[in-house]
Amino acid sequence: MIKVYVAGPIRIGDYAANVRKGIDAGLTLIRAGFAPYIPHTDILARLIDPVALSEEMCLRLNEEWLLQCDCVLRLPGESIGADREVKFALQHKIPVFYDITKLIAGYNDPLEFY
Repeated sequence: MIKVYVAGPIRIGDYAANVRKGIDAGLTLIRAGFAPYIPHTDILARLIDPVALSEEMCLRLNEEWLLQCDCVLRLPGESIGADREVKFALQHKIPVFYDITKLIAGYNDPLEFY
């Protein structure tokens, strides 16, 4: 399965809506046959232990997961963390998509991808 890292806003704007958008994007990818990593779900662990799982620790852990992914889906909206993840992905030559439809089409139709 193609592994997709879902990057997008969490803390800026409506927290719950942002988490929902990340999860919805992940579910869309699952239905299309992809294996998404959805860092928006980190909020659950942070609620249990915000000290052990600080924001910086989340970003560091997520970069490790990002290295295992085939591409990144960047959701719309302002996000320092997602911008950092996109920069990290590009530095490691991991493709970044800004449109879920194009991501799905690109991997299902190799000519579209290139």
